[in-house]
Amino acid sequence: MKDSGKFGLGLFISTILIIVDVVLLLTEKIEVGIFVAILILSLIFLIIPILLFRKRRISLSETSIDIAAPFVSLDIPYESVQSIHTFNSIKLTLRTFGYGGISVRCGEFIHSTLGSVVCACDEKIPMFIMIVTEKKKVILNLESLDSTKLFLSQIESQCGKKAVKEEYILSDEEKRKNKRNTRIAIGAFVSVIAIVAVIVIIVMSIGSVNVILTDTDMEIDATMMNKTIPYSEIDSVEIVTDLDYGYRVAGTSNSKVLTGSFENDDFGRYYLAVYKDVSESIVVHTAEKVYVVNLVDSESTVNLYNELLTRLNLS
Repeated sequence: MKDSGKFGLGLFISTILIIVDVVLLLTEKIEVGIFVAILILSLIFLIIPILLFRKRRISLSETSIDIAAPFVSLDIPYESVQSIHTFNSIKLTLRTFGYGGISVRCGEFIHSTLGSVVCACDEKIPMFIMIVTEKKKVILNLESLDSTKLFLSQIESQCGKKAVKEEYILSDEEKRKNKRNTRIAIGAFVSVIAIVAVIVIIVMSIGSVNVILTDTDMEIDATMMNKTIPYSEIDSVEIVTDLDYGYRVAGTSNSKVLTGSFENDDFGRYYLAVYKDVSESIVVHTAEKVYVVNLVDSESTVNLYNELLTRLNLS
């Protein structure tokens, strides 16, 4: 499979995982911790294809220049070469499709003065060869400066053209195409950022706390937290206002809820499941742990407290 195919498959799987992940989170089928785990898994599916990318292979056959690199597979006939140019450095401003590692650039890029180019080069090598055909411009180099210079002389010999240093002027059509490609690439980048921002906003603004009182126990069902407390283990309960929740040890903390394991000066390590904008909270003391909960509003919290007292025969 070609590198583009590998990456495309990884991108498809990753996208499906993210969509399913967000839907499950919005419908509260999974907790935030599972959401994060699936999100990390989706990113792994993007990274694996990159690790499997082939190395650059640039060679000359009897009739053409053969280039095989991540996202690049070209056979450029010698007769199609219109001009050859060399540069000491290349500053690629935008990647439209391809791979950009620490220094290796492979794929389609946009250069501020050269326009749209296909790259199979290493920016650490201080020499770049640009081959211009009727349809595209290809920038390449080899693993070292000496091998790149030798390769240039071989290309010049095969094509019957002398390399020109740095001189290249964009045509009006290339300028228009360059602007169009730049707008498309920037639009795609902004779209990705917007999608990521939406996901972050969703994660930071959802969550729920539910407390169910059965005949035998108190069940806390909250985002990233599920606890069952038998009535027989409860020593006392109280309702407090504006409690200092302390800091989170493990769990969820966003603009809507606080859930999980927390620690403060009053209780030490305890379990918390509350809505942040509700000032009242119920403190449940057992011999081993302290649990602090509330519901979606003050009235519901007070009603829960009174019902809990009734269940415990403490009213």
